[in-house]
Amino acid sequence: ENTIANTTWTGINSLAAIQSSGNYYLLNDVTIDDTWALSQTISNVSLCLNGHKLIINANYNRPCISIPGHRTLTLTDCGQTAGQIVAQDGYSESYRNYAIKIDAGGTFNMYGGEITGFKADAAVHNYAGKFNLFGGKITHNDACGVHVLGDYQNRTTPMPVFNMFGGEISYNTINGSDVNGGGVLLQYKSKFNMSGGSIKNNTAGGSGGGIAAYGNSDGDATLTISGGEISGNRASCSSTQKDDQGGGGIYLGACSNLTLS
Repeated sequence: ENTIANTTWTGINSLAAIQSSGNYYLLNDVTIDDTWALSQTISNVSLCLNGHKLIINANYNRPCISIPGHRTLTLTDCGQTAGQIVAQDGYSESYRNYAIKIDAGGTFNMYGGEITGFKADAAVHNYAGKFNLFGGKITHNDACGVHVLGDYQNRTTPMPVFNMFGGEISYNTINGSDVNGGGVLLQYKSKFNMSGGSIKNNTAGGSGGGIAAYGNSDGDATLTISGGEISGNRASCSSTQKDDQGGGGIYLGACSNLTLS
């Protein structure tokens, strides 16, 4: 155990060693073969990658790390080289999974490390939860970087929120002529606040290489951008849908709005 700034951090060599809320750091590279989820007894965890890799055996159709409602995961990294949450090399295209799935009422805070190598519809999937990005990178995924998905069937489900204070969403590619949002995709009633960081060099097969947003009759997809950088993103604009064409940096679809300040 290491104590830093009156906080105790416990070294672990597998995620199974996390049996209660607390602060943990990896002692070595770790491979996980099934979904690891926070629970009633593991409700608030800070995990430092410590320059190591959390390697996901990704040959299954499930999220790799699951954050249920009223649970919080904070990801940090204190290694001299960047620690990673990374999909295992060579996994089949037929398996579609997320690195992180945030369920309704859950919270994910990211201060460091990289999330890379995933092939789901998104590397981080925020369904009615909260994602706060302070640092680190979501990069080089064959998927949207962050999917912010509202509930279009149940109006009582919380609205998902993505707050970007820093960090980088870059070099993510999502293919398909009608597939939109290479860096960030907002869908249905949802909210994205960007005050720092960068969204750059992402590619969408359809529209919105950097950001794409679509609301519906139950609520708008809302973007507020007050800082940060959006650059070098590309949209192929090959969609067969007439309203899904354009927006290398930002594409605003139906029932969406943008505030710049």
